[in-house]
Amino acid sequence: MNVLTDFIQKKTHHLLSAPQFALMKPSAILINTARGAVIDEAALAAALENNTIAGAGLDVYEDEPGVHPGLLDNPRVTLLPHMGTWTVE
Repeated sequence: MNVLTDFIQKKTHHLLSAPQFALMKPSAILINTARGAVIDEAALAAALENNTIAGAGLDVYEDEPGVHPGLLDNPRVTLLPHMGTWTVE
């Protein structure tokens, strides 16, 4: 799943949280390269810890530059710095 949104507002803040993770297949891998606050990082960490989903790849974070500790320590999570501004056209 790739989350794409153009900006954060009330209806997109924590668009993906515990109820949405519960609907995903256990093999799901969440990839977010859009906006950090679209994902509820605490709920994502819990979903990974409980094997609700298989993994995550993030280059944006809810409270940048901070990252939820449950994501930092999880071997099924890949964390990268946001590279969107490095795009050359």
